[in-house]
Amino acid sequence: LTLTQNTQPAILTHSVALLASLQNVLKEKGHKVSCVLGHSVGEYAALVAAGSLEFKDAVKMVHLRGKYMQEACPAGVGSMHALLKVPEEIVRKACEIASNENSKVMPANFNEPSQIVISGHADACLRAIDWIKENHADPFRSVELKVSAPFHSSLMLPAAQNLKNELSKITVHSPKTPYIANIDAKSYGPETSGEKVLSNLVSQVDGSVMWS
Repeated sequence: LTLTQNTQPAILTHSVALLASLQNVLKEKGHKVSCVLGHSVGEYAALVAAGSLEFKDAVKMVHLRGKYMQEACPAGVGSMHALLKVPEEIVRKACEIASNENSKVMPANFNEPSQIVISGHADACLRAIDWIKENHADPFRSVELKVSAPFHSSLMLPAAQNLKNELSKITVHSPKTPYIANIDAKSYGPETSGEKVLSNLVSQVDGSVMWS
């Protein structure tokens, strides 16, 4: 389960199982879901809930997503660090200064205003953190995440391209319930084409999660 190609389908399956229980409660209470969303791999569970993805297709896709993500970057080359209580403009500037042609770091997950995760080459991540220590006066914390690859960074571009090829083989429906996409935090309703949903899923592999 520590391998991301196994972790991702396990998380998806757990989420969809919770959804089945939740739907019973909602039906009893007479509540209707107005929109769905999910963080990173959770977007696939959200799209199952929205009727855009079939569960069996979603399980297959997140397994391949994890496999391609792992293959995109050799172990130890990349890393991810959560930065706590660092303003967005400081994080962006640190990543820009710490990156060069051969070693890059970028904001990966905008989880909430006081928690932004950076991702990329391990040495570039450390340079960004060092720059913040030297140039940001307020107290902050950095926590290295126990992940197997630098997700949601440009190092995942090969994974995005491989996943695009696989996603093109399944049927992606227009969402019956509006969903909010990771890549731009915009709402996509029933008028959204399956092709646009597919494009959003591909873009989020090497793009930032705009959760805030």
